[in-house]
Amino acid sequence: MSNKNTTTTTSVITTPKSKIIALLLCFFVGIFGVHNFYLGNNIRGLIQFLIAIFFGGIFFYNYELVLPPIPIRLLGIWVFIEFFIILFSRNLGSSKKVITVSTTTSK
Repeated sequence: MSNKNTTTTTSVITTPKSKIIALLLCFFVGIFGVHNFYLGNNIRGLIQFLIAIFFGGIFFYNYELVLPPIPIRLLGIWVFIEFFIILFSRNLGSSKKVITVSTTTSK
């Protein structure tokens, strides 16, 4: 008769988020909330994305507007403030990866 022992090891590896990547995302595509998705703030990123798509679409559809609608201007100020928050923050969070290893030994 063979006895089988199964050992399961679970490890959680955390890697810190890169401040440089977060700043570049905020600077170049910040109005779409991409930097918030990168940092794990999915609800905030979704709100920024929806504001940018909805009101940005109105702005580009209505070519008679000289200035962007007020929500787009407020979104720009919001992203500008977040840029400096990211710039001066010490901890941006981390991404977690769960690794599970199962080993079976026979005796």
